[in-house]
Amino acid sequence: MSKKNKNRVSTVESDVARQNGIQPPPPNNAHVISPEQAIAIPITNLDESRPNHQPNGKEPENNEAVIAKPAPKRALHQADTEESHNNPAADKIDSVNGHAASNVKHSISDAKNSDAKNPASDAKNNVNAVATPELKTIKLNPSQITHKQIFSALHSLPPLPTADASAFIEIEPETEEIEALNGLFGRLPSYYSQTDYDLVLKAYVVASYAHRLQRRQSGEAYVLHPIEVTWILADLRMDADTLAAGLLHDVAEDTQFDIAYIENHFGAAVSNMVDGVTKLKRINQLSNVRQGIADQKAESLRKMFLAMVEDVRVVLIKLADRLHNMRTLGSQPDHKRRRIARETLEIFAPLANRLGIWQIKWELEDISFRYLDPSTYKQLAKAMAQKRTEREKWVEEVKAELERELSKQDIQAEVTGRPKHIYSIWRKMQRKGVNFEQIYDVHGFRVVVENEAQCYAALGIVHSLWRPIPGEFDDYIANPKDNAYRSLHTAVLSRTGRPMEVQIRTREMHQFAEYGIAAHWRYKEQTKHDRNFEDKIAWLRQLMEWRQDVTDASEFIDSMKTDVFNDRVYVFTPQGEVIDLPAGSTPIDFAYAIHTELGHRCRGANVDGRLVPLDYKLSNGEQVTVIAAKRGGPTRDWLNPNLEYVATQRARSKIRNWLRKQNRDENIRQGKQMLDKELKRLSISLSLEEIAHIFNHEKPDDFLA
Repeated sequence: MSKKNKNRVSTVESDVARQNGIQPPPPNNAHVISPEQAIAIPITNLDESRPNHQPNGKEPENNEAVIAKPAPKRALHQADTEESHNNPAADKIDSVNGHAASNVKHSISDAKNSDAKNPASDAKNNVNAVATPELKTIKLNPSQITHKQIFSALHSLPPLPTADASAFIEIEPETEEIEALNGLFGRLPSYYSQTDYDLVLKAYVVASYAHRLQRRQSGEAYVLHPIEVTWILADLRMDADTLAAGLLHDVAEDTQFDIAYIENHFGAAVSNMVDGVTKLKRINQLSNVRQGIADQKAESLRKMFLAMVEDVRVVLIKLADRLHNMRTLGSQPDHKRRRIARETLEIFAPLANRLGIWQIKWELEDISFRYLDPSTYKQLAKAMAQKRTEREKWVEEVKAELERELSKQDIQAEVTGRPKHIYSIWRKMQRKGVNFEQIYDVHGFRVVVENEAQCYAALGIVHSLWRPIPGEFDDYIANPKDNAYRSLHTAVLSRTGRPMEVQIRTREMHQFAEYGIAAHWRYKEQTKHDRNFEDKIAWLRQLMEWRQDVTDASEFIDSMKTDVFNDRVYVFTPQGEVIDLPAGSTPIDFAYAIHTELGHRCRGANVDGRLVPLDYKLSNGEQVTVIAAKRGGPTRDWLNPNLEYVATQRARSKIRNWLRKQNRDENIRQGKQMLDKELKRLSISLSLEEIAHIFNHEKPDDFLA
């Protein structure tokens, strides 16, 4: 593997990096395609040219594509035959698998000749043409060849025809792309079905072609980004639909392939996820996040982020996308690195935490911290790296001692030791006002047992071996965290006086601790996957109502539902500020939420570039611009519940106050008449001043109004 792929995570201490990074795939976990399986590659007519500019004139983000010149054709050997010059793809496949090549050559020739005669090959046709009968298919029937060879062959096929039907751009796959691809397919679960495997392969082929002219800011091929994003999703053991969406997540925004194409060839589940990720990218206003942002505003952004999606897998893809962008952040200028790191620390890491995906949370935090405070990060990493060999020896001794004692009590346990993450150590130092040497849980151990009873038995053994540190015990089994995390936490002093944290949990608790909400999409061998179940789960972990002993999908759905987002909408001001409103709110409610005077003078609104009426119901993620008069105020119609002009109590109160002030004289006159009538009816003889005083008003007119 190339040096760049070997160093996916650049950290100061290698053992911290190993935790934060993705472990290499098992060496023998490569898939082999059976001879019977046909891999179909859609061929359509696309305009090869794309404008070399960024929308809105902005500089490209770390995850945005930079259009590059087409790669030159592969150099052909002098010994190549006339036929191979006419069809280099067939030549490539011949070298891989001779008996499969003839079928491929005929398919290519047929497709090429058909396109040459077909006016649909004109470059003016857009991607929607793929939904028409003009769609061509090339089929490769491999015979016991490795996936690496398949990918090489697929890449050598002529891609989609250009305006000149006889001209083809041939892209030779870069070594890094093949290596990354091998890594991805090497880590696909062995229990994926052939259909699952083919779906991911097909998504790669489309993504590779769609991004063929694009390079990242770092200079590497853009397709490496979606491959690496899908690596992360594969490590979370996500389903094949999610992996396909991960490979395609930038296609709809950055290339000529649209959502309709993805739905036609990958299904609604994949296209909906890609569409969801694309829509979330509109929250570029997240870039407005700066150091010192109010917690409440950051919280509103996080809530809106999740309220905008109907399938939580969209957020998982976005988190994986952000994680890979953070791993490659070094190619960006310093000011952009700091902005993206701050945004990640305040928005995306808390999202990962709330969804329970700690392995992503920790890495996002550590990388962000490294760019925001590099000197402190290096100091802590250096302190952790000191006497590393001695520490590793000590960890093995502690593990062995604990395993012996657990075994004596017939407790089968898996004991592991690891250093804590740098950012979490720094946070604890800040929170407790202590230095590095006083942090109790720099060195952590995890004990995974079979059941809950063994958790408490193991806790007793730990406390019998080492002296507990007062005030450092937490029972998250009896009292789970808001995001449903469950474990026993304790801190003890070893015999040498070295503090260490011990976490004790069951295997089920451990699975959730590692994968969070993603654990519920992990395949189980010979278990039917419930697609309907996947599509319905969409809510933030910290706001979810967790139930115990969930036994089936429908019960789990019920336990995951919440009313928090059902009755809120999150919309943008023109400046990118998020406004949190009740569901059913209108432009009038929005205006009063900004400023009372703006609400009074509201006469209309522009929502996402279109004019809307005053009773328009706002939706999540919309940008609202209030159209205000220079003078004037609300009308009594705004308070009419049947007209549904306002939904918030704040707006109603402001409207009533304005109307009351405008009609003060009339209110005083009517109030005096009503008061005189009541005083006479009750035979009460008090002056107006006395009555006003009783009701805490200095002036009678204020009371009457």
